[in-house]
Amino acid sequence: MKAISIIIPIYNVEEYIYECLCSVANQSFTNLECLLINDNSPDKSISIAKEFIEHYKGSIEFKIISHETNQGLSAARNTGVKYATGTYLYFLDSDDEIYPNALEKLYITAQKYNSNFTVGNFTVIGTNIQEENLKSYDFLPIKDKVLYSNTNIVKAYFKNHFYVMACNKLIKREFLLKNDLWFPQGLLHEDHFWTFKLASCADSMSIYKQPTY
Repeated sequence: MKAISIIIPIYNVEEYIYECLCSVANQSFTNLECLLINDNSPDKSISIAKEFIEHYKGSIEFKIISHETNQGLSAARNTGVKYATGTYLYFLDSDDEIYPNALEKLYITAQKYNSNFTVGNFTVIGTNIQEENLKSYDFLPIKDKVLYSNTNIVKAYFKNHFYVMACNKLIKREFLLKNDLWFPQGLLHEDHFWTFKLASCADSMSIYKQPTY
């Protein structure tokens, strides 16, 4: 059993998947499995991923799991959860990247506070006007290092003290399964619904204020 299972849905990301996988391979924390969920991607994403894995020499265990038909982001994430074996789960989108110490810092924080889930901060990279305006924005304005009350976690959610994006949250797999925190299929903005359910179920949440994503 690995400490962390990284779940990466893949669909039409041939321009980004290589950099995404490089950011996983460069992690300082290596007690990992990385599940790549091929959601019947029609482009070269999976070919690039397979070539990357063939040349990878480290200790991270990469696996590719394929859908026969395109089922969407929620279904891909749910498939990843079903196949994951790690103590913790971590969702990473295939057009994003993580800092080299991301999982080490999140894991240390999660272990320190024994929390249901841990949230790290993130930064925006890119060149368009909207992204430029977001580069100085704090997506994790919460001041606490840990919340141990469900009431406080729900209050923090409604005050937008942590973001609704499912990615960059390190979650205990046992806690997720116990509370049926599956992603709803056929629903737009599924992260909003899922994170609300997460906040509603949790009685402990830890925070790592530095960017990890």
